Amino acid sequence: MVSLEKLKPDHENEIRKITLGDEQAKYTALPDAFLSSDRGNAEHFVVMLDGVVVGYFKIERDFSTQRNACDENAIGLRKFAIDLNQQGKGLGKAAVLLLGKMAKEHFPEADWLYLTVNCKNTVAYQCYLKGGFEDTHERYLGGPNGPQHIMRLEI
Repeated sequence: MVSLEKLKPDHENEIRKITLGDEQAKYTALPDAFLSSDRGNAEHFVVMLDGVVVGYFKIERDFSTQRNACDENAIGLRKFAIDLNQQGKGLGKAAVLLLGKMAKEHFPEADWLYLTVNCKNTVAYQCYLKGGFEDTHERYLGGPNGPQHIMRLEI
């Protein structure tokens, strides 16, 4: 069963074992970069499958101040990744479907969960759509790998 949990110190070794494909690594953080990323305005989470870490992501509290296309009471999903060896099993979609409830529990002040996904990353884009996110039809042009769809989920 897929679940989402706040990152704990004992998850860190499991995160370091996660592998990403070359294509996926273009669009998200590798495990060590994820673990060392700023935690000042962000909460780090793990995707669990039957008690084992299979992915990770972070939620940024100040996402709306970084992206002018966001609603005021918005938080942002960043660095979402599922282990290469676990892909193709529906785990990404299952995790995305849990994001709204998790966001409401951990960030009750937020009304929206936003994300940006590279326009070339069609697999992730479809996963987010199937998980309930809507495309705002606006683009974020500040990404290192080209334009990104701006998507949101009401929470």
